[in-house]
Amino acid sequence: MNTKFCVLDTETTGLKSDYHEIIQYAALLCDNNLNVIDSKVAKIKPRWVERASKKALEINGYHPRTWNPEYDSHERAVIELNNFIEEHTGPDDEVVLIGQNVMFDIKFMRQEYKRYKIRYPFEYDCVDLIDVVKIWEKTNNKKLKNRKLAYLSEFTGCKNECAHDAYYDVLTTLDILKWFINDLKHIKNKSGVLNVSKR
Repeated sequence: MNTKFCVLDTETTGLKSDYHEIIQYAALLCDNNLNVIDSKVAKIKPRWVERASKKALEINGYHPRTWNPEYDSHERAVIELNNFIEEHTGPDDEVVLIGQNVMFDIKFMRQEYKRYKIRYPFEYDCVDLIDVVKIWEKTNNKKLKNRKLAYLSEFTGCKNECAHDAYYDVLTTLDILKWFINDLKHIKNKSGVLNVSKR
């Protein structure tokens, strides 16, 4: 079994996966040394913009006149993500998700896969940047001010070119993760990369 990693981020219309929806996702597919193989980014036309949280739309910069979605259909956007994964993986590959507070993204993604009865392509293990930061804190006997992406970007010097754009957030997440891993080389697991957590 070969392991690949997918750094995932979503932008949504709110916090409730059973009520709000994804309007952008970005995925970086990486090898088991966290080298980027390819990327996939998609903006999606919202189905229920009337349900959206005003604050969420302000954060992710959604406006109907300027959004310019690649997909009018969430179903098509999910199918294309699967096609992207399949294009770069073989039958013996497993794909493990990585993210910042990744369970948030997973809940929203699973909702779409379930809604359209599409095969979910990711393993049931995941790597959360927050967990890696917690290990770093414990190892270094240090407590960071917070574990939000903006602060971790500042702390590590990994610049985020456009916060709350899914593509730039996955690039920054990967850079920050590599920074912490490089500082924690002695806790690598058997695969030579890092420990994963059950979700």
